[in-house]
Amino acid sequence: MDGRQQLLEYLKGFAPEDLRVSFRREPDNQYDTNAIQILVMIKSLRKYTVIGYVPRTVSEQMAAVMDKGIKVNAGLLGIIGGYSCKENMGLLVSMAI
Repeated sequence: MDGRQQLLEYLKGFAPEDLRVSFRREPDNQYDTNAIQILVMIKSLRKYTVIGYVPRTVSEQMAAVMDKGIKVNAGLLGIIGGYSCKENMGLLVSMAI
């Protein structure tokens, strides 16, 4: 995804309690029918963005659960990385059924 590092840098400017993470199935994804988007909502702005996707190693099992109508809750643990000019940032997310 283009611009992901800039989005994460922008999100680092918000307090963790002002950000909410959720998952959204994307069964029509042309690359992976088990695709699950990771969304981040900025509560104070009432805006959200797709920040990435659940890794394929997890998405197949997770998609099967979500397709049965079972809600998978997400929690933001932090925005990690970005400590040097060569290191990328990422989103650390918990999930619970």
